[in-house]
Amino acid sequence: MSSSVSILIQDLTHVYLRVVFSATDIKYLTFPGELLMRILQMVVLPLIISSLITAYGRIGGRAFSYYMVTTLVTTFTGIALAVIIQPGNSSRSTAVSSGGKEKAVQSVDAFLDLIRCVCLLVFSVAFGLILGSMENQGKPLRDFFDCLNKAIMHLVNIYSPVGIVFLLAGQIVKMTDTGEIGREVAMNTLTVITGLLIHSFFTLPLIYFVVTRKNPFRFMSVLQPYLPTGATVNTDGAALYEAVAALFIAQVHNMDFNLGQIIVLSFIVTVASTGAAGIPQAGMVSMVIVLSSTGLSTEDISLFLYMFVNRDRLITATNVLGDCIGVGVVQHLSRRELQSSRPAEESIWL
Repeated sequence: MSSSVSILIQDLTHVYLRVVFSATDIKYLTFPGELLMRILQMVVLPLIISSLITAYGRIGGRAFSYYMVTTLVTTFTGIALAVIIQPGNSSRSTAVSSGGKEKAVQSVDAFLDLIRCVCLLVFSVAFGLILGSMENQGKPLRDFFDCLNKAIMHLVNIYSPVGIVFLLAGQIVKMTDTGEIGREVAMNTLTVITGLLIHSFFTLPLIYFVVTRKNPFRFMSVLQPYLPTGATVNTDGAALYEAVAALFIAQVHNMDFNLGQIIVLSFIVTVASTGAAGIPQAGMVSMVIVLSSTGLSTEDISLFLYMFVNRDRLITATNVLGDCIGVGVVQHLSRRELQSSRPAEESIWL
């Protein structure tokens, strides 16, 4: 709600600001928004580490495999749609300032960034799995990382409404054709919604049917204890959204991504989205990782805040559907263990 109010306030004032503000005034105007971007960059590492350790301390190998496969598949779906639809290519794209970057980060540089990020994520995941295997002995440390994760996100949520107002105001004041940008953002939204529908009504049911040979819309008995874990780790909708967003920004700035860079982007989005906290606006943090690793400006995140309030609901619905399908897949693969256990002992340690 606070973000929606921020966007509304910004919309009511941007016309006036475009008339009376000079270049220096615009620089001062965007300063609070730049602070928000700096805060997001600062909290990326502690937030990702604490979120992953907290989440993976409660799941097993089959669930982990399902999460990685579905997230990677939805990332490729988003990239394919962005390449086909080209939501960021328009007549305005050729008018982008030539002083900015005209080429994305080279594949090798992006791959090295991916390796650095993956090493950190692999350590966090392994550490979380080990804490989970320690059961009660590891609970104090799991609680610590859970508290750290919540504290960091509380910090971001407190300042983000203020930062969003000035970030959006500064970006819109600098725009020369708001109508064209609006059309591009609308095409981006259409691309994301198309990808979410494909993933929700084709990819996920197909995965469930291939594994279980059953109706994909029947929910299994382990639904209730399993879903809280997936809500943190399984973020298929967010992965698709971030993949489309990265290519959209590249298209707007006339940056060409070759096949190697697209492949690297898919892995960056996959590993970054798994560390996002399961609350609104947490996607901004993982978007910072994606944009920074691919050489794109983090300030362009503001382009997506207009439609994010409504689009976030579709993303969340896709995440939840992915959790539900995951319940059926993991339960089918773990049916022998479940049959040999008493109902009271059934848990998510699969």
